[in-house]
Amino acid sequence: MTAFALKPVGGGLRVIVENLTGAVAEVTLRAGGTASSAAVLNLTGPSLLATSGVRIQGSAVAANGSFTPGPPGTVGCESGSCRVTLAPYSAALVTVG
Repeated sequence: MTAFALKPVGGGLRVIVENLTGAVAEVTLRAGGTASSAAVLNLTGPSLLATSGVRIQGSAVAANGSFTPGPPGTVGCESGSCRVTLAPYSAALVTVG
C-alpha cells in the first residue's frame, strides 16, 4: 500500500492510494477537517503489469491512452476520517473538500 497527498492551492485535499497486492484492502484516510464525504475515482486492472483490461472509473483505457470515466463514487467521512476500499491491484484518487 502506498499513498501520496496533494494540497491544492484552492483548498481541500487529494490523496492517491495504491493497493499493490492481490487482496482487497481497506484504508482510513485521516484527512482532518469537517468533510462528511469524499469523491473517489478508481483505477483498476488485472495485474500490476497489465497492458490491457485497465479501467478508470469503469471506463476502458484505449491503446492511445484515451478514456471517458464515469462519475466519481462517494465515501462517507466522519470526524475527519474517510474509509476507502480498494480492489486488488488498484488505485484510487480521493478528493476531500
